[in-house]
Formats: sequence, C-alpha cells, structure tokens
Amino acid sequence: MGIASVGWKAKEKVGLNNKLGRYEKMKVSNILTIVMFLVALLGSIGATSYYYTQTNKVITMQVYEHLGSVSQSRGNYVESFLEEQKEKSQILSLETGFVNFLKVTENHKDYNELLENVQQNLDRTLESGLFLEVDLWDTEGVVLASTTRSLIGTDYSELDFYKKGKESTYMDLYYNPTLNIEQTTLGVVSPIIEDNELLGLIAISLSLEKLNTLMVDKTGIGETGETYLVNREGYAISPLLFVEDAVLKWKIDSVSSRNCFGMKDITYEGYEAVEIYLNYHGEKAIGTHYPIPLMDWCLIGEIDESEVLGKQRVLFQKTALIIIIVMVIIMTLVSFAIGKFIDKRVILRKMKKSL
Repeated sequence: MGIASVGWKAKEKVGLNNKLGRYEKMKVSNILTIVMFLVALLGSIGATSYYYTQTNKVITMQVYEHLGSVSQSRGNYVESFLEEQKEKSQILSLETGFVNFLKVTENHKDYNELLENVQQNLDRTLESGLFLEVDLWDTEGVVLASTTRSLIGTDYSELDFYKKGKESTYMDLYYNPTLNIEQTTLGVVSPIIEDNELLGLIAISLSLEKLNTLMVDKTGIGETGETYLVNREGYAISPLLFVEDAVLKWKIDSVSSRNCFGMKDITYEGYEAVEIYLNYHGEKAIGTHYPIPLMDWCLIGEIDESEVLGKQRVLFQKTALIIIIVMVIIMTLVSFAIGKFIDKRVILRKMKKSL
C-alpha cells in the first residue's frame, strides 16, 4: 500500500506539472499583454487620426473664412473702383463744351475755336492725374480730339469700345500702344447724347496700378497666398505670384474660376464659395472666389494647402508618434503587471486544489 500510495502521489504531481506547464504557455499575462498591445496601438492610431482629421477641418474652415473675408473686401473695392470710373466717364460725357462742339460741322465759323476749347479741356482733364488718356470721337468712331495728338483721325469703328459704347458706357481692358511701352489699361467709353441723338463718344483710359497693388498685397494671406482677377475668357487680368507677365496671356482653368463664372444666375450679393483644388501652377490650394458682375470678372483668393496644413501635418506626425509609443508602452506594462498578478492567483489556487 505504501509503494502504491507513493506512486499515485508521483503521478498526481506529474499531472499537476503538466497542467501548470500548459497554463504557462497560455497564461493570462501573455494573452492580456498581446490584446492590450493591439488595443493600445490601434486605439491610439485611430484616436490621433480622428483628432488630426478634425483639426484639419477646423484649420481649413478658418482659412476659408479668412480668404473669403479678404476676397470679399478686395472685391468690393474693385467694384467701387470700376463704378467710380464709369461715373467719371459719364460726367465727362455731359460736358457742355463737348456737346456744343459736336453739334457743329467743320464748315461752321466757330468750329476751330470750339475744337481748341475742347482740346484744352481734354488736356486739363489729363493734368488732373486721374487718366492716362482722354479722347473725343465722332459718331463714326473717328478721333476728333485727344490728349495724344498722334491719335487724332484714328478710326476705332471696328472696336467693341465703339460698337458697344454707342449704346451705353462700356469698360474693358486693352493694350495702350500710345504709352511708349505696352501697358494693360482700363478703357471706358460713354456716349454723348442730346435729345436722344448720338453726338459722339468720350473715351478715357486709366491705369490699373491701384488694383494691381491691391491684388498683390500679401497682408494676412501668407507666403503663397494671393488674390488675382480673371476675365470671362479665363485669362488673368492682374499680376500672378508664380507666373511673370501673365496679364491677358496666362489662362486660369481651375475649379474655383469655373464655379465663379458658373454662378451667374445666382444673386451675387454676399456670395462667396470655397474650394480645395489644383491651382494655376499645379499645387493643391485652398481657395475662394468673388464675382465682379459689372465687368464679368472674378476675383480669386488662394493659398497653397501645404503652407496651411504642412506644418500641422509634421507636428501631428511627431505628436502622434509620441502618443502612440507612450500609450502602447503604458498599456502593455499595465496589462502585463495585471496579467502576472492574475497568473499567480490562478497558479496558487490550482496548487491548493491539487494538494
């Protein structure tokens, strides 16, 4: 009996050791550590990604709103500037001296005297510094008097300035060859009418320097931020930051420009739209647009996305990596400690049951 009892006890001890060995391989600390490692890793990646996405949305929206505000402010100035030039042209069209001159023929005894008065009036107008050039045309579009004497006798009847200017005040851009260099200017033509009869037209040209200075002003819009004007045909009509000599030569075909001109049937007052798209120099940009219906132009405000979100992206990557590493280490250590504690309790309980 003694030998049998000892043998049974030995077998029981071997069985206990086998059970403990199997448990050692699948103990709680190992399983819990692996599970919590994965939870911590995936959880921290998910949480930081969500935070990054939401932060980007907030930053992007702030840029949208700021660009929209800048674009609207500058768009309002452009509209006011254009309206002001239109009014100046219309006021000149009411000048009594011009009307009296246009009502007489070359055979009239006072024709030369009236012409001289008109010429002096045009010269004084030019001396005000408001215009680059002032012309008086007859009903056929021929220049009768001009601040640029060499233009007298020039026939402008084939130009839209004449064809459309006969009906109402017409404004557009053109290259002014009378200024030693070709300089893009704004032309404004208004009909001179009395008793519903067209007597002639007054034509003025103005520098766009003020508008161009405003467009290239980088105050508050970063290194890659810019605002510029585009006409209905899609050509830039103000300087571009990343393309030299672009006015009326560089075509803008972006989501923002297409959307801007596609909104013509919608009330423009207070309208602004924001987009993320590839801009005219191939960079992903955050942009906004503001229509200028008076001229069928569009003001576009843009800033490269990399400038807005690039620093944020680098900061996020560093922060996310630190958070992920710290979370994984902490959760792994804690889970391992808890698992070890559970392992000891389980092993002790099994050993007590076996004894």
